[in-house]
Amino acid sequence: MVRHWRTAALCVMLCSVHVYTFFFSDPTFMSGSGRWWYLSVVCALWLSGLLLLRLRSFFIAAGAAVMPFVPVEAGSLYLNGQPVSMPFMHWIISTNRHEAAELLSSMWWMVVLTAVLWGVYVWLLAGVENKRVPEGKGRRWGAVVLAAVCAGLLLMHGNRLNKTYTAPSKRVYAGIYAWSLGMHLADVFPLDVYVQTFRAMKHASEIEGLQQLDDFSFGVNRKTDTEEEVYLLIIGEAARYKNFSLNGEYGRETTPRLSKQHNLLSFQSAWAQANATDRSVPLMLTRADAEHPQRAYSEKTVGGAFQEAGFAVWWLTTKQSPIRYLHHVLPTFEHVWTCPKDKEDVLDEELISPLRAAIESKEERKKLIIMQMKGSHLNYQDRYPEPFAVFKPCLERGAKQGHFDKELMTNTYDNTIVYTDYVLSRFIGILDSVRVAVCMVYMPDHGENLCDDERRLWVHGSYEGSEYEYHVPLLVWYSEKFAERHPEQVAAMKENRRKTVTSQVLFHSLCDMAGLEEVADKRKSLLSGQLESQEEVRVLNGKAEITTFRP
Repeated sequence: MVRHWRTAALCVMLCSVHVYTFFFSDPTFMSGSGRWWYLSVVCALWLSGLLLLRLRSFFIAAGAAVMPFVPVEAGSLYLNGQPVSMPFMHWIISTNRHEAAELLSSMWWMVVLTAVLWGVYVWLLAGVENKRVPEGKGRRWGAVVLAAVCAGLLLMHGNRLNKTYTAPSKRVYAGIYAWSLGMHLADVFPLDVYVQTFRAMKHASEIEGLQQLDDFSFGVNRKTDTEEEVYLLIIGEAARYKNFSLNGEYGRETTPRLSKQHNLLSFQSAWAQANATDRSVPLMLTRADAEHPQRAYSEKTVGGAFQEAGFAVWWLTTKQSPIRYLHHVLPTFEHVWTCPKDKEDVLDEELISPLRAAIESKEERKKLIIMQMKGSHLNYQDRYPEPFAVFKPCLERGAKQGHFDKELMTNTYDNTIVYTDYVLSRFIGILDSVRVAVCMVYMPDHGENLCDDERRLWVHGSYEGSEYEYHVPLLVWYSEKFAERHPEQVAAMKENRRKTVTSQVLFHSLCDMAGLEEVADKRKSLLSGQLESQEEVRVLNGKAEITTFRP
């Protein structure tokens, strides 16, 4: 009797990990009765396997195919509310141990639950006899019948789907059905993990095999004047427009220092083009956009354009392990500074010293400096020192995040903005002291969710995408020397502050600042009176699919 109970419990465990997937799947393809059709198919397939294999052999094979991937699926459902996607699996494959450890520490309860789940499965399996159920030839016929039922269910559902499509008469029914069925099954656990892992590995190999761009040229003419110029692009992390109080839309003071800065402009409707770093940064550094992301892999970055013009290019970052894309970009820059790998919990103020060294370097008079901050990336409490814990209650530095609490996490997150305000102000102080033509642009790679609506999304990279992940601060600071040389450009920036733009303006604005006319598209430059305001913005969601917002 106990052994039968163990067998039944194992069957329930295997089925349960499928059931929750159906209720979180893409509503476009798995809505209504469609979920029940595919749940029936999955159950029929499991029972077919149960009839063909001995009990213990079946549960070992089924457990090996399903149980190792439960935490992956559960993590995606917890963070994104949907099954795994290719970008999610690509993040798992390409992430570094620091980011992985931070994320797992905020989901420690899920790690414990997974360990318990595996332990229970192994314990139940130890008490199951390795015999066939049922005995005799009837089991084979049973498997055949179940397979026929499974095929019948698929065909019936395929026919129902086919009636909902208004396709040209030349389209073959089999093609329509195969397409619709494939779209559905790709979202069914554990097949979704296998399919998306294959796609992620293929994408990773494409990045590794990026064409060599040594012969690529923007056609930029080398600048011959000897005037000293410094341009700075700061890539922030997970910063929301709403939480920057200098924009006048927040009920607490998070940017007291930036609010007092002269010559600082804040653009009111700037949007990131993706909600995850590995997809957003390539779009920030190149002429690629959300609709043509592959262009980022076939052209050089803005740094390449500046190098052609005779500028020296620096890359400074507090991130210890760059995204895979940057492994191919950084070797093209003359100067690269990353924080020492043996230093844990590095703060963004560590960038102050290398920035000062780059500014004071006498080797080159024309410079482009690109900086990448840790900003407001999870874990929030590790992004700022204790004196910046302004809003309380908040998590203490080094603490485990545990389960999500909106008030606690919002306070902790806002403290990261207070610290970013301090660090950016320090950067401006260094730039202002050199008394040359200087212009600084700050924009984060994406925003962040903080359980802002009924969807209760948090962190970033959600599959559907929210405005809190895309509407980000865009700040430009310029020196008095720059204003003297380029009064028309400064006037244009002031007029453009209310226009809707995306991170695509970064490449063209930086080139316009430096006078790289060959590549600066005036329609996409913050410094141009020709800047076009977008009626709608098209961005990449967590599935790397286009999502549209109308600001």
